[in-house]
Amino acid sequence: MHPTLLDQEQVIAEKVSLKFNTIERGHIVIFKHPEQNDRLLIKRVIGLPFDNIKISNGLIYINGKLFSEPYLQPNTITHANKNMNEGIEYTVPEYSYVLMGDNRAKSSDSRTFGPVREELIVGKAAAVYYPFSSFRVIEH
Repeated sequence: MHPTLLDQEQVIAEKVSLKFNTIERGHIVIFKHPEQNDRLLIKRVIGLPFDNIKISNGLIYINGKLFSEPYLQPNTITHANKNMNEGIEYTVPEYSYVLMGDNRAKSSDSRTFGPVREELIVGKAAAVYYPFSSFRVIEH
């Protein structure tokens, strides 16, 4: 999730708001890996249920519009992978989300394992608590 989160930072997740509020594009969520449920991952919500998403020339298009991602490093390229091919538009299934890491070159995310079902999302990232010198609230 670099540059938003750094390696070895520990994050507090909150679960309560998931019961009362919808998950929104841009939220950073913690979820069970779809193929290895004992493994937790942290990624950013890119696609919402029923969104049409396409990766084209290193950029993401949502519902036909270029998706702006100001949190990424300049000149970040989003490459397609086995579950999201270059130039093909995908519709996010109901009760599912497309999740991607901010460090796209090194992220195993929905481009690899596909959309993530809502029931696998366990919380929203709320704050970095360790190392103590890096304590901060995570903005969504």
